[in-house]
Amino acid sequence: MMNLDHIDKQIISILQHKGRDSASHIAIEIGMSVPAVTDRIRKLQEASVITSFQAIIDPRMIGLDVSALITIISESSAHYTEVVEVPRQIIEETSIAKELPLVGEDVKEDYRSHRISTD
Repeated sequence: MMNLDHIDKQIISILQHKGRDSASHIAIEIGMSVPAVTDRIRKLQEASVITSFQAIIDPRMIGLDVSALITIISESSAHYTEVVEVPRQIIEETSIAKELPLVGEDVKEDYRSHRISTD
């Protein structure tokens, strides 16, 4: 575990809120030089404190405006692939305990274009 000082914590906080913020803007915001900020970000990445930079998409803006939590109950997690083929739209899977069901979050296109069968 890496020991973080208050400057590292400030950099992390800024990047968590504005992941694409430039090192020069961060340097101005925290009162450091650009090379010092760049070096700290590099060290945070090397220590796996920062593992990635990613874009967070608003699903509604790309036509995926329905979000649903789906519970899948199976005899064991070994049967998971037999129970469901994981579609690309499932964005998160959670399993809390071995004996509890798997919960996945699924996003779909506009709900008006889908019919739900109760059979």
